[in-house]
This record gives sequence, structure tokens and C-alpha cells, in this order.
Amino acid sequence: MTQLTVPKNLNEVDKAIYLFRFVKRTIVACRSALYTVFISESWKGRFSSWDEFVESSDGLDISRGLASKLLAVEKYYVIDNGFSGEKLAGIDNEKLYLAIHLPVPIAKQLASASTLSRSELKQELAEKNGECVEHTPVTFCSKCRIRIYERENN
Repeated sequence: MTQLTVPKNLNEVDKAIYLFRFVKRTIVACRSALYTVFISESWKGRFSSWDEFVESSDGLDISRGLASKLLAVEKYYVIDNGFSGEKLAGIDNEKLYLAIHLPVPIAKQLASASTLSRSELKQELAEKNGECVEHTPVTFCSKCRIRIYERENN
């Protein structure tokens, strides 16, 4: 493992900014390594399942959902569409994942992931997919079709 050296003259705010920028730059290598392990199934000699590799403290110690999103971004942008990992560096992985689902050309997806916030991407997804963005979804009972309200926690 490479030792991370944080400049000593940084205040707490700048230290946090420095570290998060570092994480954004390294996520490219993480996505690539995860995809390689997934495709080669090289986890099999050490872990009993993919989920164990992903979720256990001896493995990646991340959620399956995060692993799935990392794999989806790597496959879609890098493997299937030939973008370099460096082109994706610094773009939030969640925003890249959300943009995959926009029904627009890939160049527009990447531009949206680069410029829009997560909430703006979610709203654009809802609008482009014909979903109402003004109202909260409701649930109806499957038997009687009466609206089910969530009880407030008091």
C-alpha cells in the first residue's frame, strides 16, 4: 500500500478538500480494479462468494449497491464506450451512474454527469422518463386499492 501524505500546513477545511479530491482521483483505479476482479473471478480463491468479497471487512467492506454502481460505470463508459478512466476522473461516481440512464447520446450523458448536481440529474431522469416530479408517489393496497399512508414517527 502506498502511504498518503497530507500537507501539514492545511487547516481542517482544506485538509478535507484535499482528501476528497484524492478520493475522486483514486476512484478511477478502484473501478478498474473491481471490474478486473469481477470479470476474472479472482476473488474465488479467497472468498466464498462475490458478496462476501464485496461486503466483508476482510474484503472491500462496501455495500453491494456501491459495488454494482462502480461496475456499471466502468462497463458502460470505459469498456463499452471507450472513454478513458482519466476522462472520468473527478466526476462523482453516483452522477455518472445516474447519467447512464438518461435517454440521450452518451456525450450528453457525460456532460450532464459533469455539470449537473445529483438532484438535477434525478429530476432530469424523471422528466425524460415521463415520471411526475411535482408529487410524491403513493402506494395503494393491492386488494382493496385504498391509498396507504405511512404513519408518522412520533
